[in-house]
Amino acid sequence: MKNIVKQGIVLGSIFLLLLAMPLVGMAKLSVTRVLIERRENPLGINTLKPSFSWQLHSDKFDVQQQAYRIEVSKSTRFAKQDLLWDSQWVAAEQSLNLLYQGNPLATGTSYYIRIHVRDNKKETATSAVQRFHTGLLNAEDWGNARWIAKDILPDSLVNPLPLSSSKLRLDKSYDLPVFRKSVQVKKKISSSIAYVAGLGHYELLLNGKRVDDAVLQPGWTKYDKEAYYVVYDLTQAWQQGKNTIAALLGNGFYYIPPIKGRFQKHKVAFGLPKLKLKIVNIYTDGTQEIIVSDAGWKIHRSPITFSSMYGGEDYDARILPDHWSAPVYDDRNWQQARITDGPHLRAQDIDPVKIMQRFAPVGFQQADGGKRITYDFGQNASGIVTMQMTGQAGDTVRVYPAELLTADGRPSQKHSGSPYYYQYIFANDGTVSWQPRFTYYGFRYAEVQLHPAGSKAVRMDAIQLAHIRNSTAQVGSFQSSDTLFNQIHGLINWAIKSNMVSVFTDCPHREKLGWLEQLHLMGPSVQFNFDAERLFAKSL
Repeated sequence: MKNIVKQGIVLGSIFLLLLAMPLVGMAKLSVTRVLIERRENPLGINTLKPSFSWQLHSDKFDVQQQAYRIEVSKSTRFAKQDLLWDSQWVAAEQSLNLLYQGNPLATGTSYYIRIHVRDNKKETATSAVQRFHTGLLNAEDWGNARWIAKDILPDSLVNPLPLSSSKLRLDKSYDLPVFRKSVQVKKKISSSIAYVAGLGHYELLLNGKRVDDAVLQPGWTKYDKEAYYVVYDLTQAWQQGKNTIAALLGNGFYYIPPIKGRFQKHKVAFGLPKLKLKIVNIYTDGTQEIIVSDAGWKIHRSPITFSSMYGGEDYDARILPDHWSAPVYDDRNWQQARITDGPHLRAQDIDPVKIMQRFAPVGFQQADGGKRITYDFGQNASGIVTMQMTGQAGDTVRVYPAELLTADGRPSQKHSGSPYYYQYIFANDGTVSWQPRFTYYGFRYAEVQLHPAGSKAVRMDAIQLAHIRNSTAQVGSFQSSDTLFNQIHGLINWAIKSNMVSVFTDCPHREKLGWLEQLHLMGPSVQFNFDAERLFAKSL
């Protein structure tokens, strides 16, 4: 009996020791989530006097900050000669929105920051090194970069006010453009920063590969007042030898094209799609090369033959081969870009719109001998379709998304804007993957129509609903013991997500416009669920 008691005491002691051991290591103080202008490691801030914030973490009780020290440097070494600001130790509890007070910062430059903190337990901690890059704050910071376009809209047709479809007469169709510029890289690059503005929306590629996973870049603005540009770090994307920078443009809300047979809520014409770009390459030997958009860029009619926020998007793969954006492509027969003007530019500081969730079909129905397939994705959401399909040259695939179905199982766009659809035309025999780039819709169902050009059938191999929204983090949640309350919250949350783009919209289909109730009536719900501070500031 005594042995059993002794064993129990020993085992109990070991158990308590094991419980205590992790606490020794976990009690260490740490500085996390360092924010510069309310963003983590931001590329492109719109001030030379940024604010700094951070959070303090510890597993001890009653831990409070008693002092802080901020260091800002031109390099990650934080050597004395590189320091631009050393606040020294400041006895204060404040950790929110502390303004930079060091030597003057320059535009278009990267800087590094670290935070030191001391708490009331006499422990100190240092944050990981964070980076921020100042934007191009003045027109002259763009140097020789110019707005370039394929066509220029006559001044008489420029109209920034949304008008009903019958009141703005546009009797000419304009092709969307794609751009190319090839450059030689003969030395090792130590830094490459790109500043890109494409109106209404753009997709940037380097050597045939997209530089990011965002969609509908940049965010919507009042384009006769200002537009956004986006900053990229391309340091790791270049290759030795020939490189090609390329871009596709979509109309977005910059230009609503007139076309019969497609839905059109309003007509807006700030101008025709255009691009402005500046890339600064710094080599390891200290030399610098600046690449800008100018009349030396090549331009061609885009394979996107129709792009509208209201009517959908069409893609004809016969217009250009898939490798048109790669260095090996021969662009000697392309036209030269035209120089035009554009709005004042500001660095985009809201989170980009991205594909945030994907839904595979939960069911489908076939009709017309398999040439018409209606898919049910099980969730109504803002988004696009992503498809993999097999066909022959000239085959056409058309997709009608919808929130509801008619009594006979067809998509109903009666209350959400009709007709709206996506269309793809094959250039060659084989399997392709495709998704529309510059539009979106609110839907749960999608009817796919397969139109073979020859005797062989077109095949749909895979399809998904790709939900797009602003990529700001979800920070709140709700869960109760009542199923009804949980479902109500789920519905509200999906309404928020499907109307949170670069503004808060009233619906993701027929209008896509920002009214008032999204900001004040829905404001508390949005702010409870999402880290939407910068998106609110932008919307206001």
